[in-house]
Amino acid sequence: MSADRLNKSYTKEFNSINTAVNDATSEDDELALSRCRMRARAPLEEPTIPLYHRIKTLLLLASIVGRPLSHASHRIASFANERTTLEDVDEATAFLRRAKTQIGVARAYQAKNDDKNPEAEEAILELNGTLEEVRAYLAEDEAGDVEGDAGDDEEVSVEDEEA
Repeated sequence: MSADRLNKSYTKEFNSINTAVNDATSEDDELALSRCRMRARAPLEEPTIPLYHRIKTLLLLASIVGRPLSHASHRIASFANERTTLEDVDEATAFLRRAKTQIGVARAYQAKNDDKNPEAEEAILELNGTLEEVRAYLAEDEAGDVEGDAGDDEEVSVEDEEA
């Protein structure tokens, strides 16, 4: 399959999943979001997934698993019932770390490439911006959980650890 055809295929699948996530979030449908989570994981198992789509999918998964459903008005999809669990935050953080690592790979490749590709540079900036947006989105929820649960002994962190 050609690179262009492959990109179109993954773009179509990503857009389909993203639309389903947005629909499920607006309808407060936890089961549909669970299905979206499973659908989003599938392309990550494919060795042919383009790096751009791998990163976008990791960021989508981070936003799905790391945020309570009650915040459905936000433009990034979310998943959970009432409160994000520690396991959800750990999983969301792992997705963010993987996305950040993959962005680093894309940057390194672009830096080594003699023929600088402005479209690739733009895509890397877009992905990095989305990473920061999802990180802020999850941190916003974390702050609300900590403030709203004064009796809890555990604090949950979505901080990114530098490798």
